[in-house]
Amino acid sequence: ENETESEYIKIIYNQLLGKSWMDKNNSKKIITEEDILVITPYNAQVINIKNKLYSNSKVGTVDMFQGQEAPIVLASYTTSSPELMGARRGSDFLFDFRRLNVSISRAKALAVVLFNKELLNYNCSNVDDMERLNYFCKLKEYEIDPMEFMNLIR
Repeated sequence: ENETESEYIKIIYNQLLGKSWMDKNNSKKIITEEDILVITPYNAQVINIKNKLYSNSKVGTVDMFQGQEAPIVLASYTTSSPELMGARRGSDFLFDFRRLNVSISRAKALAVVLFNKELLNYNCSNVDDMERLNYFCKLKEYEIDPMEFMNLIR
């Protein structure tokens, strides 16, 4: 679990509630708990985030939300350093491009992916590691400063 990311999720979640979004028919909708999926690869982080949000908040693992969609997805990738990542479930679990694709593609309007950018310095030991890490490196193209992001959703 990652307490810092859990706190960011809570802040972002609460900032989004009550705001509006436009669906594919250009209809304006108010954001409720039903409109936000919070996704994380680890069960411990699911519990951590659930304890910070509301009882009807939709929080679960990537596998739990496969096939579901929502206007907004908040994804917490949890691992705080490349060294700890290998000790848990390895790079093939966290950096699995299918898991990242499921996380992002659940969103109809906005996907926010939180992870420690130090993970991009993971010491790959084979071509498969490099390929998996490359998908996360592509996210840097969309990187936004957390404070700037918070100002955008206020």
